[in-house]
Amino acid sequence: MRFISLAWRNTRRNSRRTLLTLIAFATGVAALVFAWSMFDGGNAQMIDNMTGNYSGYIQIHRYGYTDDPSVDRTFSAQDTGALKLEQIPGVAALSPRMETSALISHANNTRGLLLVGVDPGLEPSVTTLHRKIVRGRYFDKTERGSILIGKSLAKVLDVDIGGEVAIITQGLQGSIGAARYRVQGLYDTQNEVVDNAQAFITHADAEDLLSSGGQITTVAVKLTDREFSESVVQEMQGRLGNQFEVEGWQQLLPEVSQAVAFHESLGYVFTFILFGVVVIGVTNTVMMSIMERLREFGVLLAIGTSPLQLFRLILYESLLLGLLGFAIGLVIGYSLVAYYGSVGITFTQSGEAMQTMQGVANGLYPHLSLSRMLFIAVAVLIVIVTAALYPAWKTARLVPVQAIHGLMSNRNGSGKGISSSHILSRFMLLTLALRNLTRHSRRSRLTMVAIAFGLGAFIFIGSIANGYYTQIVENSTGMLTGDAQIQHKDFRSNMKLALSLSNGMPLLEDLQRMPSIAGASPRIQTTAMITSAVKSEPIMLAGVDPDLERQVTFLHQSVKEGHYLQKGHDRDIVIGRKLAELLHVKIGERVVVMAQDVDGNLGSEAFVVAGMFYTGGHGFDKATAHITLAASQKMLAMGNNVTSIALKIDNPKHVAPVLAQIASHVPPGDMRLLTWQALLPEVVQMNAITKQSLGGVLIIVLLMLAVVVMNTVLMSVMERTREFGTMLALGSRPGLIVRLVLLESSIMGIIGTLGGVALGILLVLMHMSGGVSMAAHGVSTAIPGITDVVYPALSVDVLIMPTILLPILALVAAFYPALRASRLEPMQAIRNG
Repeated sequence: MRFISLAWRNTRRNSRRTLLTLIAFATGVAALVFAWSMFDGGNAQMIDNMTGNYSGYIQIHRYGYTDDPSVDRTFSAQDTGALKLEQIPGVAALSPRMETSALISHANNTRGLLLVGVDPGLEPSVTTLHRKIVRGRYFDKTERGSILIGKSLAKVLDVDIGGEVAIITQGLQGSIGAARYRVQGLYDTQNEVVDNAQAFITHADAEDLLSSGGQITTVAVKLTDREFSESVVQEMQGRLGNQFEVEGWQQLLPEVSQAVAFHESLGYVFTFILFGVVVIGVTNTVMMSIMERLREFGVLLAIGTSPLQLFRLILYESLLLGLLGFAIGLVIGYSLVAYYGSVGITFTQSGEAMQTMQGVANGLYPHLSLSRMLFIAVAVLIVIVTAALYPAWKTARLVPVQAIHGLMSNRNGSGKGISSSHILSRFMLLTLALRNLTRHSRRSRLTMVAIAFGLGAFIFIGSIANGYYTQIVENSTGMLTGDAQIQHKDFRSNMKLALSLSNGMPLLEDLQRMPSIAGASPRIQTTAMITSAVKSEPIMLAGVDPDLERQVTFLHQSVKEGHYLQKGHDRDIVIGRKLAELLHVKIGERVVVMAQDVDGNLGSEAFVVAGMFYTGGHGFDKATAHITLAASQKMLAMGNNVTSIALKIDNPKHVAPVLAQIASHVPPGDMRLLTWQALLPEVVQMNAITKQSLGGVLIIVLLMLAVVVMNTVLMSVMERTREFGTMLALGSRPGLIVRLVLLESSIMGIIGTLGGVALGILLVLMHMSGGVSMAAHGVSTAIPGITDVVYPALSVDVLIMPTILLPILALVAAFYPALRASRLEPMQAIRNG
């Protein structure tokens, strides 16, 4: 207890040093608490929204259904009901379902989605969909002939309450199911991607549509707490046996599970960077505290204090300092969490980007769990102990006599003085500054290492983010949109074939004569249903001119099996490898494509799978198919019309003037020239979110580094008080003292910055060829262009900006210590130094 009291007194001895260290530590803890609360809040929202709106926490299927979700893999509800699964501890409710992929259409609008037949009496006990109805009402227990769809899907289909929609799907044993349903209610989960992807009918209607004979494909399970998921899955699997598969939300919602894992990875990286800087800063602070108290420690050792007791004293001081900083940071962080946890953080400027993440709405409510709090506490404890070990060890090895004389030495007898008072002319400032930095090389090295570590880590993480975005843009424009497209002004929002370009072909010929355009490809795009002998899946169907499409996009380069489309081969179709796996088809096998034509009639054609592409973007590979332009025009009764013209600019550096030139060729009316930024706003918004996040990380890292530099320079000034007093007494001007201190700080800032740049570039070069695998970190493939591997890419924002800011910051951080040194009273400084 005596040592704890002494440690507390020592932390208060130099209030400025303690305050600066507390600021650094508290800033890091507050930033970490708030960052983790954002991650945890977003994760909880995704999980609860997706399980509450649709999936439930657990689902039961016939064995093999997950790999091949076919309506033929059905079972009877009585098969599971006899086992009394609802009595398992942690289970709140169960609801049987019949699920299948389907096409929904109204007038001339068609979309692919997941159709779910539910029991109106049991479903509300498992999901919250009935509480998300914003117009109309939920099913009653005897409901027939009704359907619930998302509000955003209703807008796309141009249908309202009471309107009729047509459903086409594949039933059991290869049968085709078709029926009309009255729109009974519109729901809104605050996520358009989810709301556009599913619709609900009653189980009785699903039985008629699919000829299922009362069979079901799924039992959805609600839990009293999602923490019971693993134990309940194991218990259910044990009771049901190997004829069934029981899956928790992690398997049911892989993109959500991956997003959670990705956020966890980001959190750990953020923790590593922040606390890495803090460790170095606290170590430096403790070392400086030891240097100025060498005589005190020497006396303590001389009167019988053991090295172990001195070790404990330093460790206690660090613990007190760290725990106090932790408490302050925790209060600040939790205050932010409490405020934003009640009002939420809105993303109105990045709504489309946020809504590509399953279960995420436009608002986020930060939340920090007790387990996360314990993790941060353990991390803080490790940081404190790590930062204190080396200084405490150095103190315990002091030689009493040498320490009393102000010498830092070890038990082997080597030592170095800590003070000197050589006076050099102003023209030798650089020599003097370098000598002062090398006088206490450990302190200088620690400060420069802190700068290098923080900057290097930021450059590497920023380069990954930059490569991530660059890759998204290149892949999405190269495989999907081109650099720009000409469309009807309303086509992008509702994809109606009637909104076609009637004079598209003359315009195409005009554009092809422009030397600034590398390629122009006419297209027909629509939603469709593709069916094999065993399965049906909704897709985005593109009819393209094979030769012209090669000039605009590079999807043909991603064909790994078979070949891309060829002109005149109008019975060929090219699909993604993932889609081929779902359909159980191989090269040369037939599939049937069904879509609504321009007149609202159902058109269908049989095609032969000529090629399979693999882009690494799973969402794209399982939902995209290409046929020839001629085949699509025939199947959809389009004549010579097209829905869009995709463009490739010859020189990306001259995009703006080229687009202006192209716009002048677009005839007045409803036709519009849309850049890829307008076609893919979610990609642009995701980049904005990434840049904002990097900016926040940079500000925090720079702030903490500024505190470290200021602390270092201030302690250097304080221990050289007698030296500065002597210089002033011998006629040195205060301005010379200021320049000397600022020069020392600038040298540390420049060397640390150069080291950080070298470290960051080295890390980037090490990963530039092989890339960084993101599959294990849960990158969502809902955003166009995202793939499993990211190749880091340096940019001006990531490299130049912090490289310029850090030396300037080191200079600014040293201004107060320099000013303080220049204002010393010579005689008092010499006497009390």
